Amino acid sequence: GVKALTGRIATGDLFVGDSETSAIEAKCAPDCVEMEGAAVSQIAAKNGVPCVILRAMSDNADEDATSLVVKKFSIAAYVATATQIVAAMVEAL
Repeated sequence: GVKALTGRIATGDLFVGDSETSAIEAKCAPDCVEMEGAAVSQIAAKNGVPCVILRAMSDNADEDATSLVVKKFSIAAYVATATQIVAAMVEAL
């Protein structure tokens, strides 16, 4: 019942809300934007460690960034679902 997609992800070191995405979309046409992957990748590269970022997207970065998770899932249910998805992705690698 969970949809897994692949696509282009733009990453950076600042929170990006919906109102700020048009410039990012114009520059690199990502399917989504996230914030934490850049920091993890930079530390891995600095230490010579290979790195793959797998994301479970939980919100749509609107003014209430928790709205999707809170309305659809409890945090415990979301974490359990995300854990299963990430485990399946890692096994597929």
